[in-house]
This record gives sequence, structure tokens and C-alpha cells, in this order.
Amino acid sequence: MSVNEIPVGTKVIFNDETLTFGKEISNLSESNHLLGDIPALKNQFEKDGYLLLGNFFPKEKVEAVYDTVTAMIDSEEELKPGTDPKDAIVGHQNKRYQLWRNIELTESSEMLDLANGSEIRGFFEGFLGGPVRTYDTRWLRAVPNGINNGIHYDIVYMGRGTDQVYTSWIPLSDAPIERSPLILCLGSHKLAKVRDTYGKMDTDTDNTEAVFSHSAKEMVDDFGCQWGTTNFNQGDLIIFGMYMMHASLQNVSEQYRMSVDVRFQLVSEPIDDRHIGPNGSWLGNHYRGLEERPMSEARAEWGL
Repeated sequence: MSVNEIPVGTKVIFNDETLTFGKEISNLSESNHLLGDIPALKNQFEKDGYLLLGNFFPKEKVEAVYDTVTAMIDSEEELKPGTDPKDAIVGHQNKRYQLWRNIELTESSEMLDLANGSEIRGFFEGFLGGPVRTYDTRWLRAVPNGINNGIHYDIVYMGRGTDQVYTSWIPLSDAPIERSPLILCLGSHKLAKVRDTYGKMDTDTDNTEAVFSHSAKEMVDDFGCQWGTTNFNQGDLIIFGMYMMHASLQNVSEQYRMSVDVRFQLVSEPIDDRHIGPNGSWLGNHYRGLEERPMSEARAEWGL
């Protein structure tokens, strides 16, 4: 068993459901051994729908971003008094931070050196076979105790350009299973009916809830998927496409889970201009305070 492998029988929480390793959820596999072999990486991505590259970034680059975020949270007195800010222990208000519009952080030299730096840009230029660009929106988060993200495709938020956009999720802190790691709904990128209905939705123009489901077990029992995750280390990199359903487990620890999502695509492909510019126009219906159509109504129309 590898260092990060989670034993069969281990139980984790998603909303009010319990998932068990060896049943509904399994370990993700690293692809570090394929680095430098582009055809093999592409074959692996096509088969599994993701690539996990352990310890991809230089530790000092990741820690520089982590330190700027913890310093900001500490300045707001939202860390537990008397603790080391490096430990990122959540304060009594258990405040959630959605920081993608905090330009001071997302456009900082530390962030740009990591999320748009030579390591990740070089990887994508090789993987995609040409000059690449990243969305200027960088989804920076600090997730407190009890919080998780719902199950969704990224395409519903960013589908006005090419659908050949690649999400890169970077844990800025360690993210073991108790600290709200990303979970992938393996096989969901091949669900044709879901792709042709929900996957063609634009959550802004359709004014519809973006989260497809709040039930991880539904995706297993009704759609034939399997969940996957791992004990992520600070500075790992996981890459997946616009049609990979994903979410996160609840944070059941006392520490913030910090992460950033960045997106890459070829320069030659059309881009969703809501995510261009350091203060791009995308807010999402939820953040504009609009009343959204429930996903349950949309799914009933789609026969899902």
C-alpha cells in the first residue's frame, strides 16, 4: 500500500451520507511515472478522465501562497487565538473564504508564480501541443469545518468558449480525507445523456442552480459511477476536463483546507471572456443574489 493509499473499509462523509472505501469510493492513482510521455498521458487521461501528479510544484512556491492566505485570515482574527498561523486552525466564527475576487491575493506575485508559472505552463504546452493560456479567474478557497462543495460539471460555469478547458486543482495545504479533499465522480465524463442536457446548460443565462446533485450515492446507484479521492499533499496537481463531475468531502478537521483551481486551454481556441481580466465579469447567479430555478425542475425536464 502506498503512503497516500486509504485502506479499504475507511468511511468518509459527504453531506449526510457515508461512503466506504472499497464500495462507493476508491483511491485515485498517480501518473507521475508517465511524465515526459505525452501519448501515454493522453491515453491515461482519456481512459480515467483525470491525471494526478504528486508533489508537482516546488514546495517553496506553494508555501509562499499558503503563507499569504493564512496571513490574510490571521489579520482578520479568524484563526484560533494562541495558535501558530502556519497550522491554519479555524477560529470561533468558522468563516468560509471564497477568495477568487480578492485581487490582492489572486494577482499576487506568489500566486502568479505558482498558478501561471513555468512548471504548470510547461506541462500544458506539452500536453496540449501548443501555446496555452489560463483563465484570469483563479478560484482560491479556504474551507472551514463542516463545509463541502456540491456535485457539478465545470462546463456549466465556463462553457462560452471551447469545451477543451482543463481544470487544475492545487491543494495549498495538505488535504487528507478529513480535511475536505476533492472527490471525482469517475466515469461521469462518459455519461452521454448528462453531457447532452446538464452539460449544455449555462448557469447564468439559464438562471438555473449549477449543482447537479447533493447525493454522492445517487451518482453510484443511478448513474453507475465510482467516487475517487486520495490523501492529497500540499503541492499535488490533479487535472480533469469540463465533463468530470466533482465535489469535495466535508472538512471534519479543525484546520482550513486551502486550494486554488486554475484553468488552461490552447491560445488558438475560443475562450469564455467572463473569466478574462483580473476582475472578470463572472459572478454566477448565486453571487448576484438572483432566485435560481431548482436543479430538480431541470432534471425532470431532461428525464434525469
